[in-house]
Amino acid sequence: MFIRASMEVYPRLHHVSLGATSRYAIVAENGEITLTDPGASAHLEGLEERLVRLGLSLQRVTRVLITHLDPDRVGVLPSLRKKLPKIKIFGSSGMVAELASDEFVSSTISRDAEISKALGMEVGALPSPAEFRKALQFEKCIVDGETITIDDDIAVRCVASPGHRSHSMSYLVLPHQFLISDETLGYYNGRRLAAPGANASIPASLESIGRLKDLELSGVGFSYGGCITGELVRKHLEAIVQNTNDLISELKRARAEGMSDDEIKAQIREAFYLPSLRDHCLLKSLDQSFEAVWAQVSG
Repeated sequence: MFIRASMEVYPRLHHVSLGATSRYAIVAENGEITLTDPGASAHLEGLEERLVRLGLSLQRVTRVLITHLDPDRVGVLPSLRKKLPKIKIFGSSGMVAELASDEFVSSTISRDAEISKALGMEVGALPSPAEFRKALQFEKCIVDGETITIDDDIAVRCVASPGHRSHSMSYLVLPHQFLISDETLGYYNGRRLAAPGANASIPASLESIGRLKDLELSGVGFSYGGCITGELVRKHLEAIVQNTNDLISELKRARAEGMSDDEIKAQIREAFYLPSLRDHCLLKSLDQSFEAVWAQVSG
């Protein structure tokens, strides 16, 4: 099953969509909410509205799990921290290392502002790198294989999944066997070709997908476009591996036949990286993945 709308996917596990972006809310028995990748700063108002529609409340969010540090995933955290000063944020040591770089933090802040401008929103004073780091201060550094208990019935297992970013982390919601991941698992395009999202490393992405396939997943929650359950999970994971390998082999074949790199690049973009949803964040993410993947396969 393919799910794009905001809804309860499994008991106390909700898909929360805003445009093409997706995040996931895990609700404890006492009503406290664990939220993944809350989004860009421009998403705060919409996120609050979507949670209300699901019978939830932003004020009940007590924990945030981060898959990676792109602004469309974490740009809202300074604003969210102001609303919820006691919120606990979880990320990996690889994320901590990235946040130590002034260049990385400044770039993340400016790219978050660009998202707001593209969405027609007024951009006020930007957080300083120090303020941004403080907002993203982790409760603890999670490690591969660690389990976070939500309540007696639900837990989350942390699974390192480098590929989209070197620090990418996925979260397996137990007992549902539902994996919340990022673009390491690619972009789900329905009946169109699934697009690779291995911005950092194609080999690392393929290795991560191979390990994640062994988890016997019942569902996968993507960063963009929604989530899938049932037989679509196996089909997508097989397709994204096949498509990634095909990109490499078809590039070699096309070059051997005399096609120019410009022609090949245009065909790859058209086949894989043109979205069905017109959403600024999705468009930027697809474009960045396309350029990063092309750089790897064409070098």
